[in-house]
Amino acid sequence: MKNSLQDVSVSVDWLQGTFKFLSYAAFDAFFEDLLLFPDKFALQPKTIFKGKLYKVVRASTLGALVANNYPDDFGVIDCWFSLNAKFLASVPSRHLYRFIYTLVTVHGAKFTRLDTALDDYSKSISFETIDTALDAHNFTGFENYGVEKIRKKGVKGFCFRLGCRQSDKFTRIYDKNAESGGVIDSYRFEVEHKNERAQYIATHIANGFYCDSFSDLTDDAHNPSINEVLLNGVLSAFSFVDRAADTCISRCPRLDWWQNFLDYCRSVPKAIKIPKPEPTLQKTFDWISRQVETSIAMVHEFLGEEFNDWIFATLQSGLDRLTPSHMAVVGAASFRPVNTCRTLG
Repeated sequence: MKNSLQDVSVSVDWLQGTFKFLSYAAFDAFFEDLLLFPDKFALQPKTIFKGKLYKVVRASTLGALVANNYPDDFGVIDCWFSLNAKFLASVPSRHLYRFIYTLVTVHGAKFTRLDTALDDYSKSISFETIDTALDAHNFTGFENYGVEKIRKKGVKGFCFRLGCRQSDKFTRIYDKNAESGGVIDSYRFEVEHKNERAQYIATHIANGFYCDSFSDLTDDAHNPSINEVLLNGVLSAFSFVDRAADTCISRCPRLDWWQNFLDYCRSVPKAIKIPKPEPTLQKTFDWISRQVETSIAMVHEFLGEEFNDWIFATLQSGLDRLTPSHMAVVGAASFRPVNTCRTLG
């Protein structure tokens, strides 16, 4: 996307997540979409562990990865994907947005990472301006920051890292000209969104694609466009403010140069608010599978024949501590959660 000044563009810079297929036919349909990308995938002689072990791995020449397991006893195929910046840049944005729409609406993908990026080709904000604001702690949206120099193919530049890499958002502001070795001459503002934030943005991209594709059938007056979603994904993640103006940071006005940049981008950032998810029985099963199974197996190996007595005593202790809120979650489960029963191999 470029604004009327032709000096700002936004893009999706990384996609990562998981989903399940109920048949090989659905899995093949997913790959038919993926094969429309110019880059091609090839099977790799390795496995990969991403929360669980995936036994079938495909990699593209540009570094994208797709991994899956063989069908379980219920015919369910677990899939994990990580589509990097080079891979995503190889396809027209319209096709990428349609692909995200399909992941959200058809495959029910759970996104664990989605990066949004803004390139300022005018380089209107200097390194010194940002560095001065950081030194004065005139910022919000993050607590920690770091600065480093970058160099590639003889091109030198800078990189600011805002926030913690393990948090739900992590921002980089850097000289893309130096990072790309002179290929892209811009200053880049790039935000990694994790888990619920990634899901939020992916869902809004899908909504934007739908409204754009079927504008004659929808009332999209209250739905932001994809460009607005991506722009807000970057500019709502952090801000530069005058902290000397008020003791309450939420009332501190933006620094003039930052407000001018927002005006230049035609953006009025809105905070991404993630509602607290309601507990479900499926989430409990997923948590046990992800966090508890290995620990129980260790206890089994240690106790041996005494394991059954221990597991029944542990279960009884849990039953004694059940509350009405726990039972409400059980009562609300109107379907059989995926992978609740397994057979020993």
